[in-house]
Amino acid sequence: MKDTYDSVAEKYDEFFSTEKYKKEDFEVAQKLPKLKGKILDIGCGTGLVIDLYKMVGEPNIDYVGVDPSFNMLKKLILKFGDKKCFCCKFEELPGCEKYDTIVSIYNSPSYIKPSRIKDIKKIAKPGADVFLMFAKDGYTPIAHSLAKNEIPIYEYSKFKKHLKRLSKNFSYEEFNNYVIVSGKI
Repeated sequence: MKDTYDSVAEKYDEFFSTEKYKKEDFEVAQKLPKLKGKILDIGCGTGLVIDLYKMVGEPNIDYVGVDPSFNMLKKLILKFGDKKCFCCKFEELPGCEKYDTIVSIYNSPSYIKPSRIKDIKKIAKPGADVFLMFAKDGYTPIAHSLAKNEIPIYEYSKFKKHLKRLSKNFSYEEFNNYVIVSGKI
């Protein structure tokens, strides 16, 4: 199945460039884990995580992105140059590399099958920082609607037991329409 985000990639950044979204991005940037080592961005889209780290004074990051949308990844490469990216779902990501920081923002982890969220542990270095933003139960993200996306979104509540198994060190914070799960593996 063709990824439905391919259809909105060209105008995606433009749609989310209003002051409302810039303010929310700034707040998220303040919450991201301090950058260390190699970072994996799950559901990277056009590379917003790179922009967020630049906002907090981290312009150079050892970055790897994963996203099933070829057109979104194409936009990321056009914006930021030679960044390593995998065009696949998280569940299909080759497990050959280990990461110091794993980030997935604005509902991206809600596309992962809940029972597969534990796979983060397989690709995380010991003590890796994790930052995941799940959509709150009942919330359908605007980007999902824009893309007329038929890919299932799993509610945050479906992940709870799996997240507790992934790490006992996570903290949980409600932020606007999201639940942020963060901490060390």
